[in-house]
Amino acid sequence: MFYQERSSFTEIDRRTDFEKLAEAFGATGMRIERSAEIRPVLEKALACDGPCVVDCAIPSGQRVFPIIPPGGKEDDMIYSEEI
Repeated sequence: MFYQERSSFTEIDRRTDFEKLAEAFGATGMRIERSAEIRPVLEKALACDGPCVVDCAIPSGQRVFPIIPPGGKEDDMIYSEEI
């Protein structure tokens, strides 16, 4: 969407297990891998008594909205592909 879709200094294939990392620090860790898991995982996360980390796996190249363009401010937020 920006910079002809070039990614610089971005780890696309990361190996960090944020679910286990959260648990190592005493928090609850959860992971969302499919869109069908969003609601049940978020409901479970919001019901936690303490801190909770939700790792959302997003496919490479997937556009996530809303987004603030590089160098932009909150007023410049883009809400969909249709600008």
